[in-house]
Amino acid sequence: MLVDEAALRKVVTDTVRQVMNQAKAEAEAAKEMATLTREEVAELLNVTKPTLWRWEKAGYLIPKKIGKRVLYLRSEVEEMVRKGGAA
Repeated sequence: MLVDEAALRKVVTDTVRQVMNQAKAEAEAAKEMATLTREEVAELLNVTKPTLWRWEKAGYLIPKKIGKRVLYLRSEVEEMVRKGGAA
């Protein structure tokens, strides 16, 4: 059975597109769940740790607490930056 070039090209193109879309979706999901430490967020936003604490109390940027660790979701920090800060 012979397959013409156009049909083969379409199958390959569709397969590559599907794999790339899946990889992009997985990368976005991983980015969504990526976390930053309190120190990393303070440095990234150029603020102090007490400022992060005040923002938490005010509801601007809520960390996730895992045991004794205080972590921030990268996506939430980036969203705050896009919106122009806490206030």
